[in-house]
Amino acid sequence: MWSLQLFTWRIWARKHDNRYEEVETVEHPMPRFKHEVYAFALKKRHKVKCLYLYQGWRRVAKATFDPHLKITFRSPAWARSFDEAPEQISALPCFFHWLESDFEKTFESKTTQHHLMEYTYRAGGPE
Repeated sequence: MWSLQLFTWRIWARKHDNRYEEVETVEHPMPRFKHEVYAFALKKRHKVKCLYLYQGWRRVAKATFDPHLKITFRSPAWARSFDEAPEQISALPCFFHWLESDFEKTFESKTTQHHLMEYTYRAGGPE
């Protein structure tokens, strides 16, 4: 049973009162996390402080919004995985750009090459 826990992927939310809440257990971690981050940033879902992606007890990614959206990853490889992942909503077993176009119209990247494990997005859209 212990080994199964190490490989279970979960998305967690940290509420404003610092309590944690499991959003869901996921089969396709990065596509689901990407969709939840977009929904969080666009204020369509998750009235919380931040979102986390965990593999068992290990945090892989964290998304916060104050005053900019900041996504931090455990490694550059996980950041690339986020870049390459299509979105997936939990109700449908397919991948599609559900909120990505709205996100790209609303936010512009402020990430530099020196911060490959941390992405920052500023509201205002591309200039």
